[in-house]
Amino acid sequence: MVIRKVNLKDIPKLWNFEKENRLYDRKILGSKFKIFFLWEMNNSEKEKWIKNIKREIRKKNVLVLVSENEKLTGYAKGIVSNFNNHKVGYIEEFFVTKKERGKGVSSELMRKMMNWFKDNKVEYIGLDVFAKNKEVIEIYKKFGFEPFSLHMKLADY
Repeated sequence: MVIRKVNLKDIPKLWNFEKENRLYDRKILGSKFKIFFLWEMNNSEKEKWIKNIKREIRKKNVLVLVSENEKLTGYAKGIVSNFNNHKVGYIEEFFVTKKERGKGVSSELMRKMMNWFKDNKVEYIGLDVFAKNKEVIEIYKKFGFEPFSLHMKLADY
């Protein structure tokens, strides 16, 4: 398995991961939450997403990684920013395709992302995960993440 920076020719393939990720979110969250998330997977949404990711990968404070084992198996996106005169890291995206889960892909992606944060002298690393996504929460806990804040919504409103 190879973990490397994304390149422009990977981007159309990453859209397939994004679609798989959106379907997974829809499955675990249900329709009550759809107002908050990007459910659309049409050509217009694809073009917006591709334009955004192309812009992001040109920035020095953004790292997009892909895992590859003959084909792309996962990706991660991290960003470094400043908060109160401290460098903070944030994992914006982290996804491994269903067929490749349990094969160490997430561990390698996370290791590479953590090294990048360390190289950038980041003092704090955070991420967001849906509370209903128990499987992924457990994976993040294995990497040393712990709950920090809880965002709640009125269930039937």
